[in-house]
Amino acid sequence: MRPKVYLMIYRSIVLIVLLFQARISYAQLANIPQQAALSQTSVYQWTGENGLISNNITSAIQSSDGFIWITTYNGIMRFDTDRIVVYDRSVLPILATDAFYQVYEDKHGVLWFASQGSGVVQYADKKFKLLEVTGEKMPKSVRSLLIEDDGSVWIGSNNEGLFRMTKEGVLKRLDHEVLNSISIFDVVRDKKGKLWIATDGNGLFSFNGTHLEHFGQDEGLLSNNVSTLGVSEGDTLYVGTADGLHTLYNGKLKTLNFLKNVPINDVYIDQENRKWFATENGVARISADNKLEELSSRKKGFAYSRLNSISRDKEGSVWISSGRDGLLQMRETGILNITEQHGLSNNRVNIVVEDATHTFYIGTDVGSIDRYHEGELTHIELKTDLKEAGIRDICGGINGTLWIASYRGILRVQGNSEKLLGEKDGLTAIDMRRILSDKNDDLWFASRSGGIFKYSQKLNKVVKRYTKDEGLESNYVLSLEQNSQGDIYAGTHSGGLTLIKNDGAMHTYHITDNDAGVLIFNIHIDEDDNVWIVSNLGLYRFSMGTFTKIKLRAINKGETYFDWLEDHEHNAWVTTNLGVLKIERKDLLKFFEGKDTVVHTKLYD
Repeated sequence: MRPKVYLMIYRSIVLIVLLFQARISYAQLANIPQQAALSQTSVYQWTGENGLISNNITSAIQSSDGFIWITTYNGIMRFDTDRIVVYDRSVLPILATDAFYQVYEDKHGVLWFASQGSGVVQYADKKFKLLEVTGEKMPKSVRSLLIEDDGSVWIGSNNEGLFRMTKEGVLKRLDHEVLNSISIFDVVRDKKGKLWIATDGNGLFSFNGTHLEHFGQDEGLLSNNVSTLGVSEGDTLYVGTADGLHTLYNGKLKTLNFLKNVPINDVYIDQENRKWFATENGVARISADNKLEELSSRKKGFAYSRLNSISRDKEGSVWISSGRDGLLQMRETGILNITEQHGLSNNRVNIVVEDATHTFYIGTDVGSIDRYHEGELTHIELKTDLKEAGIRDICGGINGTLWIASYRGILRVQGNSEKLLGEKDGLTAIDMRRILSDKNDDLWFASRSGGIFKYSQKLNKVVKRYTKDEGLESNYVLSLEQNSQGDIYAGTHSGGLTLIKNDGAMHTYHITDNDAGVLIFNIHIDEDDNVWIVSNLGLYRFSMGTFTKIKLRAINKGETYFDWLEDHEHNAWVTTNLGVLKIERKDLLKFFEGKDTVVHTKLYD
């Protein structure tokens, strides 16, 4: 069966396992990214046209039951990407206004809403209610909340300062001559137990339980308008202001220049310790190791601004609320774009191969081969000139031999020895596209003009040739694959799918009555011996001599499919000219069991 395959977007490439020893020269290495850049994420937008009650979104989080809860100045929305439920004064008479600033969830799954005129609103057991307290009066306009593990809650108000509610529901103001009459935009607690308070116009305060300490522009803040705070894994405080971003660690305040003069509206730190920032200009991020700083703005193709809040759901999507562009879902595709900038010998990649040590070998269209392992790229030097020949396939053979297919023939590399096989070695064609190692360690070479050659590694010679004279219906062979029984499947250009049985019997099957112009780009055979066909007519399952077309729910105009990769969860990844399609195994099963009439897909572009 075919080993693990990895595919590059917009180009069909075949990957075969490599196990060999070769001479390696180390390139001048650039820094290989360990995560996809912000520019490589996909963004989905929901606005009033999709059913939102407003494009001015103040916050959004995913609750523990999987719903997305959204706050706006026009009410609350509950969203599951298919249906939106609106809660405003028309259905909640407890509300004084429809305006809300933030939504939070506590460890018990209770939702807490900070409102502009209704105090704190709670949602539990599918019911909304106003938070009732004793002691001091609850402020009507609540800007921020900090829900503590012990059940107490810090409540930041508009123009009335900071309050603490005990777990018994007793409310008391943190009495301070400055705090009592100002707005509290955010409250967080660091790992040492110190409370940090962001204010509108009066800078930053810390509170250790008995003493308040102030940080303002005189102490180095870019602005006294502090809008948001976040505490990293290493207990660094991130301070977002109207004029940029600071870090505060061990009493030392530092300005992050890449966001200087950029208004920071929200800080979110994820489980990987990456720092995300919702800003007026776009979305920003700092890597977990603090080495990579990114800002995705209009100048860099990010079309959204006035971002108010940012959070992440259980599936890894980032949800961003905008003051004018609605709700944004940013998906990290997990796709890393490795280019010449990072040390790749050429950006025109035909093939990527993974071996048992999780080392990747990369064959390019200019005849070069690179190796990628643990974030480093190295170039493999060949004595044989394959420049501009195009590496079409690579295969590891016996005794550490490396076999390379190109349009100049088959190159055999063993230690310091190289030999380019051609017509004198029994290859009546040298335009090679595919190498397959079968269960007997024989090699099968597929060519563009000369059919298929079976090569014995033990005898070092061609032992069998398959052309139109020997049973193929086309000498242009695009793909080869082997099933668990040792049968060989050959996909051709205009000649159908030929099955070469283990006993030598051959039969050709056709997708249409006339396969002229039909290209079978690739074949994938899974562990259950299901045969999946990728052609210029679409995707098929081949079983019992019959092709069944896979009907996709979303078909993009002009979309062409090139290759099929199966991941560890048996989901399919199909390369196309528009990106990469993901097809989940369960959706394929439902389709072939007759439970669904179409197969759902997800496009990564």
